Amino acid sequence: MGLSQSSLLFASLTLISVCCVSNNPAGTARYENPAYSDELKGYFFCGEDPAFAAFAAGGSSVVWISEPANNRLWYKDVSKAIVNPLICDTLTVDFSPGLIAVPPAGDFIFVCSYNSNGVYAVNTETLKWERVFTNTSSVKTMQLSSDGNTLYLGSLGSPWHIEAVSTSNWSSITGVSMEWPVLRLALSPDNSLLAAGNSGLSEILLFDASDLSPIDTLFMPMRVGTMAFTSDSENLVVFDAASDRPLIVRMNVATGEEEYRSTSYCSYLENERIHGSNTLLLPRNQDESISVLNMDNMIFAPSIQQIDRINAVCVSLDGAYIVSVSRTATPGRAYVFSDGD
Repeated sequence: MGLSQSSLLFASLTLISVCCVSNNPAGTARYENPAYSDELKGYFFCGEDPAFAAFAAGGSSVVWISEPANNRLWYKDVSKAIVNPLICDTLTVDFSPGLIAVPPAGDFIFVCSYNSNGVYAVNTETLKWERVFTNTSSVKTMQLSSDGNTLYLGSLGSPWHIEAVSTSNWSSITGVSMEWPVLRLALSPDNSLLAAGNSGLSEILLFDASDLSPIDTLFMPMRVGTMAFTSDSENLVVFDAASDRPLIVRMNVATGEEEYRSTSYCSYLENERIHGSNTLLLPRNQDESISVLNMDNMIFAPSIQQIDRINAVCVSLDGAYIVSVSRTATPGRAYVFSDGD
């Protein structure tokens, strides 16, 4: 069933301060709300159990959403009016689509087969696809360099490893063996560092992204959840994998020292950076909200609250649109927020 008009209005941006109790703040930070799209434009349906979402390359306003259960990719131009939420274009493929990575330009998106080892290049203009790389084990996480030239794959299945793959000829550049499944990867914005973690462990391995040579091990006060580098690539913000009074820690990657720690009342599933900023969007594990964190001062801005629990979120290159995806509703829904211009 669709949402009523009153329900739709309720789903628009609700201002909720999500406070963290700082254990060791570095003085009083000046608080400024980061800019982000906060006006609900509408929603549309996107199949059963939609998993991941990303905007197409080159500043496109077309969002792509993977639906592993039915071998489908959904796509929609969110700049256009959403008159009927039932109307959305669908591409049926011969694999189960999962993770999506998007190069800065071109007509392709890169899609990993869900909990499997295939990587596919999908042409967003011709709607053709091709299996371009086969990993030696199933892929759980991936990161794409900012120039789009290197794709990093983290293995869930044995043999556990990280693979760096060239997107120009789809050959392996280098790889490194791991002692545990790679559940989390984060690539620094300057493409120099790759961080790897596992939600069952309290350590993060840092690698030189150019050759995957080990640099350091960061020991954390909690199990490692989602993580992101700051825009200057000097700090790594790490979120607790636990749901009971989880920690948020910012580490200096040059010294390996903890610079900031706070305690939040909720945990976070994934993170999405607003391009060109230090602002993270964080779907919450405990409720129907998306937290907004300013990594400059580690202060949360007002949250985006919705009707459904969110498992994926993406932002257009220009920041004009935020799309959040819920798999708890049936059918799955994608909510579109705009900047109101």
